[in-house]
Amino acid sequence: MTTSLSSIALLDALTPQEGYTLTPLADVRLLRLNRPLSRTPVL
Repeated sequence: MTTSLSSIALLDALTPQEGYTLTPLADVRLLRLNRPLSRTPVL
């Protein structure tokens, strides 16, 4: 498995559905979008 495929598999497991997913780390959220996103600032 290539590095990019491994990364995709990991991100797929960490973000099972579209939207924000909380993590055990304080103030860290993951955002999954299944469509293109125009230039939007994310903090």
